[in-house]
Amino acid sequence: MSSQNLTEAGREFARPFLNTNSDFELGWKEEIETVQKPAFSGVPEINKNFRITEDSSPWDIFEIFFSTEMFKLIQKETNRYATQEINKKKEEGPLKPKSVFAQWNTVIARNKKFFSIIIHMRVLHKRSLRDYWSLRPIIHTPYGASVGMSQDRFLALLTMLHLNNNDAKAARGQPGYDPLFKIRPIIDTLMTKFQDVYAPEEQLTIDEAICPF
Repeated sequence: MSSQNLTEAGREFARPFLNTNSDFELGWKEEIETVQKPAFSGVPEINKNFRITEDSSPWDIFEIFFSTEMFKLIQKETNRYATQEINKKKEEGPLKPKSVFAQWNTVIARNKKFFSIIIHMRVLHKRSLRDYWSLRPIIHTPYGASVGMSQDRFLALLTMLHLNNNDAKAARGQPGYDPLFKIRPIIDTLMTKFQDVYAPEEQLTIDEAICPF
């Protein structure tokens, strides 16, 4: 193919992208329509019923959002999931004596200790989970053991931790399917609590991190 033919072929390829329509033809207008901005009617404040003051501690604030009821829910769903998984394993054959399934103990407390260790792990990063209970002097930190939770118990809770009932989950493509099903109870609880505790001011900052795709 000659260079002339190549040039003509290039123009034909580019033709759909070379739109020479005027702004008028495209529907653009020079007139700008004014929009009446609605008056802000909110009353920015912290709900006084929660008794949040300058003297409130971080723990006081934490307990407002992560209530006793939430920990009871986590306890209930974790025990339910553990029972479901243990029964499945038993159907496959005898449980291995040292497995997390054979040694599982029902959660009977609110297990705030478990979550305090999770928070601690975000403050102090180590190479592996087991390192948080290591007695090696170079990496030893006493926090995990000091709150009264062994390494094995922590790993067992981490394995079984659940926030919703798997048996109630709708399959993808079915009515009621929720991609956030596993954490839905916590999301709904926190969303309600956020709205109850604080009424924001008129000017808010929104960025891509909190906008849905």
